[in-house]
Parts: sequence; structure tokens; C-alpha cells
Amino acid sequence: MTIRVDAHQHFWDLNRTEFEYGWLGAEGNEAINRSFMPSDLVSRMSQVGIDKTVFVQTQHDIRENTWALELANENPFIAGVVGWVDLASDVCEEQLAQFADDPKFVGIRHITQDEPDVDFIVRDEIITGLKVLEKHNIPFDLLFYVQHVHHAKTVASLLPNLPLVI
Repeated sequence: MTIRVDAHQHFWDLNRTEFEYGWLGAEGNEAINRSFMPSDLVSRMSQVGIDKTVFVQTQHDIRENTWALELANENPFIAGVVGWVDLASDVCEEQLAQFADDPKFVGIRHITQDEPDVDFIVRDEIITGLKVLEKHNIPFDLLFYVQHVHHAKTVASLLPNLPLVI
């Protein structure tokens, strides 16, 4: 049997005040400016033949990883979680260690497009953090606007053993 996976899904709970969901209020997002939880998705998945999904982070907040993994472990159709760690921090590896033993923790993403520095992803301290991911074979999701795309080649060249998702 073929398993069909939606590899990029967000969930958000507007009652969780520790998270910032300002992007939901942006023009054009009126239809989604409400909580969206696994219970909202599960019936829609069967309608379109999707069996599993992967929760991808929306926050630069380590607490979202914990919440996402709780949701994943409560909802078997959430196959994995792409979370976030502070790649620029000296505690990047410690942050990763908090989640690495959970089999549903499948990668890291940083919302690079929101960084004011177009060269953010190739700054020395970020490359150091990405080397931590490479060391532990943790995939990194590259999230870029067109002005950042040329950095994908740089990251791939500097970190040839880092699994990258584009």
C-alpha cells in the first residue's frame, strides 16, 4: 500500500499566548485567522487521500517543538515534526538534544525570509549551528525568497553531509 504524506503542515492555537501568530492577521489570511488543530485536518485528509502529515514550525521558539511533538504523539497521523533551534546560539546542540530521541522529530527549519539580513543563512554563527545539525544528521529545511536562493549552493558546498530540504 502506498502511503501519501503531506510533507508541510502547520497547526496553530490562538489560545496559546506564548506564541506570536501575527502573520494570521495579514491581508489575505482572513480565512485562516482562527485556531487550526489536528482535529480540523483529519477529516480533510481522508477526503483527498492523504494518510500522514508533517508538522512544520511557524515559531522561532523552542517551546513550539515541545507542543508540536505532544500533538504528534497524540495524533498518529502526524508522522513527524520539523522544529526550530537557535542556530546562532551556543546552546544549539543542547536544544537539539532535548528532542533528538523522539522518533517524530525529523528536522529543523528557520524562517530565513523574515530575517532583515539577506545573508543571514551564511553568517558564521549560523553555519556553526548548521554544522551541529550536520554532525547529528538532522535535516535542515531551507526556507528562502528568491533573493536568498543563491545561498542554497553555498550552504550545500560548506556542509556537504547536511541533508537539505528545499
